Amino acid sequence: MDCHLKSSQLMICLLVNGLTFTNLIHASSDNSDSNGRLPSKVDVEVARAPKQVQFDSSFLSGQAKSIDLTAFEHGNPVLAGTYMVDVYLNGAWQGRRNLHFKGDAQGRVDACVTLPMLIEMGVDSEAVQASMPSSSSDALSCMPLQQRISSAFGVYDSGNLRYDISIPQAFMRREARGYVSPMLWDRGIDAGFIGYSASSTASKSRMAGGQSRSNSYLGLNTGFNFAGWQFRHDSNFTWSDDKDGGSEWQGIATYAQRGLPELEGMLTIGEAFTGGGLFDSIGYRGVNLTTDDRMQPDSLRGYAPVVRGIAQTNARVEVRQNDLLIYSTTVSPGSFVIDDLYATGYGGDLDVSIIEVDGRRSEFKVPFSSVPQMLREGVSRYSLTAGQVRGLQVSDEPWLLQGTYQRGVNNQVTMFSGSEMSEGYMSLLFGGALSTPIGAVSMDFTLARTDLGDYGHHTGNSVRLGYSKLLDATETNLTLAAYRYSTEGFYSLRDAVYSRDLESRGINPIAQGRQKSQLQLTLNQSLGDRFGNLYITGSKRDFYNRSGTAKQYQVGYNNALGSVNMGFSVMHTSGSGRSDNQYLLSFSTPLGGGQ
Repeated sequence: MDCHLKSSQLMICLLVNGLTFTNLIHASSDNSDSNGRLPSKVDVEVARAPKQVQFDSSFLSGQAKSIDLTAFEHGNPVLAGTYMVDVYLNGAWQGRRNLHFKGDAQGRVDACVTLPMLIEMGVDSEAVQASMPSSSSDALSCMPLQQRISSAFGVYDSGNLRYDISIPQAFMRREARGYVSPMLWDRGIDAGFIGYSASSTASKSRMAGGQSRSNSYLGLNTGFNFAGWQFRHDSNFTWSDDKDGGSEWQGIATYAQRGLPELEGMLTIGEAFTGGGLFDSIGYRGVNLTTDDRMQPDSLRGYAPVVRGIAQTNARVEVRQNDLLIYSTTVSPGSFVIDDLYATGYGGDLDVSIIEVDGRRSEFKVPFSSVPQMLREGVSRYSLTAGQVRGLQVSDEPWLLQGTYQRGVNNQVTMFSGSEMSEGYMSLLFGGALSTPIGAVSMDFTLARTDLGDYGHHTGNSVRLGYSKLLDATETNLTLAAYRYSTEGFYSLRDAVYSRDLESRGINPIAQGRQKSQLQLTLNQSLGDRFGNLYITGSKRDFYNRSGTAKQYQVGYNNALGSVNMGFSVMHTSGSGRSDNQYLLSFSTPLGGGQ
């Protein structure tokens, strides 16, 4: 209030200023000291928005009763104008700025801010614009903070020329743990390397007329880096002296790669293999562009749910999984988001605790189960391949086009689709993955059409189901249970290439056995810290135009006794009229002492 008054009005001005000072104490009573001073930089983080109060002018005497006191109902008033103030955001100093204060229709005066100013101080512009009405979303307009973010507020300290802003953490830009700016990435030095593995065996039969036999193997992994490109070559050489043997040099992959940070992808040119996430992996000669998860911070690789909640004060948030603390942070009052949890395999529900400044505690659970197709909310993954099919030992290597795309819609849902095309073949896949309190489920549907020349066109479909769940109570991890069923007219790309090759050589491709269904199961059971771990794996497959069922089961046990690790497993395989059992007992111990 302007105090340039006559001497007879000085007492009224002092009284009004006294009311102003009293109102300021009331608005900040939780944090002011005994002298009524505003919070310091250290304790401003727990400051609260000024409360609305009313003053009765009838307590004043004389002409002071006619003074309008509404300006003091919303905290410490300030006259409209421009002030040079120190700006603090959630307790952190943001520099000294010229802030313009203006009043609204109700006479309340507050600092007006632009969106670029907030962005400069670390506010997430997308989150702010999404929360604003479309009619008031002008980024360059100057408006009070609460019109941009309803749960934010500012407190002005006229004595210290300081303006404190409180904005919920959900509206702040967040850099994931382990984030390194692409501007700081380095493609590495020019260098080369050679890696190899070699083995040789010799055997001799003691039976009458027994023969001796020798086999040798050499595997090479070589490469060099030059001008930001990585050149790689994998191959092997085998030799045998038996009558059906001889020597053979086999190239596995030869390609050049270059990272594309702007696309968060890797470009590969040459001979390599497609990924096996949605379609079966297959060798190609050509070009591939695919998402490279290594360009993401460690805390964003793999699937983990996004945790959302609301804090009433500057609270500490703790996230536990299987009774282990995996994340802890402090958030500002209001809504918060935690989206940089490290991936922890196939799950275990998250226990979230919000501990307020005054000791109050609230808790809730976030279901966490995962299947390989699951992605984090807002994360995408893509792959594009163009070239030729290779490595299938067929007379002709047909052209190939393949594309896949995955998108994490939210915590619970991931959608994906893809397509494969080749000479005489086309398939379309679409599906999704769902995380629920009773486990994670994935399902996809593939429709394929194959042209086999004289043997006609064949159309069929294939359905695949997957399930995963960790039972916390018993520490039972059903890592992956998958079932796939294909109709008789369905051909995978690999099956189609083989069948078309047989047809071109005058062999009936219809009589060849193709997979009808497949069941896979992996189960891990912890027996406690002292009693080791039990696991069971198994698969079962049957075929069209082929009798019998292919089965494989394995049961194993692992444990550690001091420095000795032991394991025991039994494996059974059967199919094509044959059956086999294998038993394995292993022990391992370090030969040296650790420091």
